[in-house]
Amino acid sequence: MKYKDLTDNALFEQVTQGNVLAFDTLFVRHYKNLCFYSFKVICKKEISEEVVQDVFVKIWENRASLQIEKSIKSYLYRSVYNLSVNTIRDNKKINSSVEIDSACLNRQGTDNADGDILLNELESRLFGIINSFPERQKEVFILRRFDGLSYKQISAQLKMSERMVEKYISKSLSALRNELAEHRETLPHYFIFFV
Repeated sequence: MKYKDLTDNALFEQVTQGNVLAFDTLFVRHYKNLCFYSFKVICKKEISEEVVQDVFVKIWENRASLQIEKSIKSYLYRSVYNLSVNTIRDNKKINSSVEIDSACLNRQGTDNADGDILLNELESRLFGIINSFPERQKEVFILRRFDGLSYKQISAQLKMSERMVEKYISKSLSALRNELAEHRETLPHYFIFFV
């Protein structure tokens, strides 16, 4: 069986049965891009690598009971993002300075190096802005924009009024619009999701 030809979900199905080769294939396939994704949040290469490795370790440890409703790729990215945010919250040694790491920036399948670097800088700036929000505001914003929860669900989960949730979201979007205003015309379509 050629594992590299299998889809992510097919590989994950093999992983749930304890197949180490399928796990290794899934790891190698996504490791680099997940490190880059975590790096945009944390801005520390070594810690980003640890985050990604921790996510895969947890997947392996819980492989028999893990239920993934959507794609494994979506699950990986969400898990890496959540753990990256938690790592920042729990580790005060991580500073907010953005270090563009060439190993993470070197993504496959890009033809326009200048455009890719600009995109990476914008993404780093976006996540830097989000990470600069006060803790409660950031938590509300992440639940809304990344986890897709409604105002009502966020209100119930965080035990705050829907009005306060709305205020936090409005404040966050306003801050993002102001900070990224100069790049509005060049922002990729998915940035509109945020601003």
